[in-house]
Amino acid sequence: MCLDKPGCRLEHVEDVSSEGKEDRVIEKFKIDDVARECQLTKRTVRYYEEIGLISPPERSRGGARLYTRMHINKLKEITNARDVLGFSLQEIQNFLSFRENLRDHHQLLISANDYEQKIKQLVELKGIMDKKLELIEHRLEKIEQYRQEMSSIKKRVQGEIDRLLCAANKQSGTE
Repeated sequence: MCLDKPGCRLEHVEDVSSEGKEDRVIEKFKIDDVARECQLTKRTVRYYEEIGLISPPERSRGGARLYTRMHINKLKEITNARDVLGFSLQEIQNFLSFRENLRDHHQLLISANDYEQKIKQLVELKGIMDKKLELIEHRLEKIEQYRQEMSSIKKRVQGEIDRLLCAANKQSGTE
């Protein structure tokens, strides 16, 4: 929880829901804590904010950035897309934009009253998904090709090691 983390601050926010008023606690984190938890530098966190990968956090009275758990989760998602999937920052921006479009389509679908409009929305959404899946398949093919190349090089290196060990053993007379 936030209380045991340095630089973390709790803020009570009044939430007006259909059931009335209730207090909920929003954790606020300083950039040092966010960078540490996400295994990023503070500069990288600020850069991701500058280029729009994460939304600007609110600021304290002293001007310090105050991040929420949503910021941290998004930064972890960005880091995974970059490190695990090998996405460039541009590809990550496109992906996040795509997800935002999906949310917009979902809202339009919910608000659409007639079946024709809903079907049109779903067909459009399916087309978008087909394109994204095609891009993912292409990336997976490239990754598999790269993996095969690395495996082939590794086998050749191991073969060369074995050949040199054999030659060294012959030369020393201990075959």
